[in-house]
Amino acid sequence: MPIRARLPALASLLLLLLASEPVFAEWHYLAPGAGDQNVHRAFAFAGDSDDRLEFACNSKRRDLFYSSATTVSDSELAKLTKGNPTILIRLDGVGVVPLDADKAYQESGRLILVTGVTPAFITELSKAQNPVAAGIQANGKIVQQGEFPVDGLLAAMQGLAAGCGF
Repeated sequence: MPIRARLPALASLLLLLLASEPVFAEWHYLAPGAGDQNVHRAFAFAGDSDDRLEFACNSKRRDLFYSSATTVSDSELAKLTKGNPTILIRLDGVGVVPLDADKAYQESGRLILVTGVTPAFITELSKAQNPVAAGIQANGKIVQQGEFPVDGLLAAMQGLAAGCGF
């Protein structure tokens, strides 16, 4: 059989092998779109789960979201909300920083905590050289945690800073 006849089969095999490799996790920056006018975003998925850390900002507000790929029952959500929910983030050279959640809710099959952050926090996070450990804590217990990459972090945070004016 000539090589040309084998190329489609070889190409299909190569694509199948590439598709079976794990996805390389990295940070991404998204400029505002039609649905999110004036909202800039930077996000990454945890390397070991579908949990997501996301920053969203405009010229007035900067928010950090921890979005867990799991949901809880309504009664568990009520307990979590009453249990002083906190987003924990480990920063290089600083240690674990607890951030009190402004809001905890569920949407589209995800448990989401959100809190406001300062430009100084975002700048400090952008310096990370090691994977960023983050999690959700309530009632003194870790509810969810993940480890997030540093690949693309600096560029994503610089895009966020430029877009949001800090």
